[in-house]
Amino acid sequence: MPVILFDLDGTLLDHDMASRQAAVDFFRQFSTELPYTEHEFPTIWRSLAAKYNNFTGTAALSDTEQRRRRIDELFAQNTPALTPQEADARFQIYLQAYVDNWRVYDDVLPCLDALASYRLGIVSNGTRRIQSQKLANMALTDRFSAIVFSEDTGQTKPHPDIFLAACRTLQVEPQTCWYIGDRLQTDAEASQTVGMTRVWLNRNGERVSHNMIEIHALTEVLPYLEHMLEERT
Repeated sequence: MPVILFDLDGTLLDHDMASRQAAVDFFRQFSTELPYTEHEFPTIWRSLAAKYNNFTGTAALSDTEQRRRRIDELFAQNTPALTPQEADARFQIYLQAYVDNWRVYDDVLPCLDALASYRLGIVSNGTRRIQSQKLANMALTDRFSAIVFSEDTGQTKPHPDIFLAACRTLQVEPQTCWYIGDRLQTDAEASQTVGMTRVWLNRNGERVSHNMIEIHALTEVLPYLEHMLEERT
């Protein structure tokens, strides 16, 4: 039987919802210091995250420095002299709201229950502390035989090393694995480069030309598996 590997954010955890609601909660606390509306703010917050996560300066920014720069830019107009400690404290308010809003998608537990006889794993970008906390808070940790994060390997998806690290942990060949993720390039196409069966979880119904298994909900995984196994017998 194949081994089934999953992405985490956007596949199991509704990261977009948690981040958006946390941004709203954060805005409500600091609305008098921010030159935006509540409706605008989640987009502003998301754009700052993308800006500093993709920083192209002479050296990569640490997570702490990324967060401080986001807060500094956000409050530059009305509160321009935040100390690093004040910036850290403000970001912590957002982070706690983000944690409080972690939820699995409705299709996650039915999918994992249906796949209980399979070996399952996680391959996710991010730090072990935060990503492990997500799995623990959602009572998912014990569902998986292998959990590999980019911090463990020094490489982030789409680099092949992170996928191969999961195979080594499980002591399987990539060709025996399915990888399921919500990002077409970072998850589906990247996993195929090491020989895995790629499964794109297209939750938003995007219309993109491709040559791979496409599903719109995780409850579609088991029927695909059963069909493929029947074809091989």
